[in-house]
Amino acid sequence: LALGALSNHFPWSTPMAALLLIVRWRFLWQRPRAERERIREGLDTLPEGILFAHGDGRIVLANLSMLDFMEGIAGVQFRNAEAFWQCLEAIAGERVSAKASRTLIFRFRHSAWLLRRKAMKGGCIEITASNVTELDAVTRELEAKNAVLAEQADETKRLLQSAVEQERLKTLEKVRVRVHDIMGSRISMLQRLLTAPEPLEAAKLVPTVDMVLEEIWLEEESPQELLEDLVRAYEAFGVKVQLTGQLPAQRTTALAFVEILREAATNGICHGHADTVEVTMSETGLRIADNGCGAPPDFHPGSGLSAIIRRVKLLGAHMTISPQPSFTLTIEGVCPAPKD
Repeated sequence: LALGALSNHFPWSTPMAALLLIVRWRFLWQRPRAERERIREGLDTLPEGILFAHGDGRIVLANLSMLDFMEGIAGVQFRNAEAFWQCLEAIAGERVSAKASRTLIFRFRHSAWLLRRKAMKGGCIEITASNVTELDAVTRELEAKNAVLAEQADETKRLLQSAVEQERLKTLEKVRVRVHDIMGSRISMLQRLLTAPEPLEAAKLVPTVDMVLEEIWLEEESPQELLEDLVRAYEAFGVKVQLTGQLPAQRTTALAFVEILREAATNGICHGHADTVEVTMSETGLRIADNGCGAPPDFHPGSGLSAIIRRVKLLGAHMTISPQPSFTLTIEGVCPAPKD
């Protein structure tokens, strides 16, 4: 700053330059401070608590919601983020309902809070506290409903098993009645055999008696009748079973198919809420598809599906499962079993 000839008598330049430097420095110092105040005011308006700290834990900024949360849970306002987080973990056993890596959920009588810790660039720390009361209430309601649905599914499965057992008991009763009738006929035949006046007539009765005894054995373990019992049991619950094809001629394979159908249909009804089951059978394969809601892609086999897998291995076949849009089970390559 030069004032011409006056500068020789009054050295204005030096004090004026110093004054300008002071004003400039104050302006530069006030500007970031004002910006910090505006940031703090903006954060204070947030309903969520937020905290920023250096890597060593020294808190740089914490809004009012976070300070209120500190006082509410610990009765003190912390100046160090590490100490604050250690305090939260220390009381985790008393009030925390869920705990994961860098995440805590606190459930109080009338509210629920989610605490998260996150590492930022430069080694800084960010801690947030969010009020998740409504979301937590919805989550707990869904958990309760899922528990009820699981109980209903177990009850439905129990009723289905009971219905199948009742059908089997009815079949056994039919067998007992049939045995009684056949045995009566057999006794009558034997009486005729003993009282026959001619041996030739008695000899003609022997094949008939043998045929009757063979019918008793076959009738007792007929896979087709077991299959019909299953169909009637499911129809009693309003579930339609559509059959295409015939059971394999070999009884061992046919019985395995019936058991696989029972497990697969029960799973589809209990877990997929299906009301229609389509079954396609052949000598070397079986396909079971229902119209239920299917299963998630990452589902894990339960006891019923595990039993099916074991039976498929015994048949020497391979199985394919399509969980969506509805549950479909396909078995192919059944090895012919020895004749029974």
